[in-house]
Amino acid sequence: MFRSVMVGIALLVVGTLVLEMRQSAQAQSAPPAGRAMPAGNYAQIALDPAASGISAVNSAGDLLRNAGPDQGLAYFNGVLEGTRNPSVARMIRFQLVDLYKEANRPDKALEVLKDIMVMTPANATGPTATQVIQLSSPGGGDAPVNNAPNQ
Repeated sequence: MFRSVMVGIALLVVGTLVLEMRQSAQAQSAPPAGRAMPAGNYAQIALDPAASGISAVNSAGDLLRNAGPDQGLAYFNGVLEGTRNPSVARMIRFQLVDLYKEANRPDKALEVLKDIMVMTPANATGPTATQVIQLSSPGGGDAPVNNAPNQ
């Protein structure tokens, strides 16, 4: 019986070590902080035009990262003019906000953020359309408020 307990403990230890090794390998292959890699593989991304465009924006941002903010600003402002997909245009604007902050131009960053806020559709659809926000009620307790569009 002692031997079976020891074998069980050894298997548990080995299983734990294998799990830790897998998690460590996954963490090492993860993209660096601040770099957004698209979920799934590129074949799946290619099937969704918005996901493809957003992935391209992220890749362009990575390529321009060392070129300095002025080159990135020129590139993304030029691309924005011809962008037809609203999701891709929003992602480009977020890139512009980061670049304006890097260029120490908070006034321009705030202007772009305002554009994002103003252009956000009132009846958004998709996975983030229904949101529940916790607000404090006048009585001091918390009252859930659903700000989802009526459907």
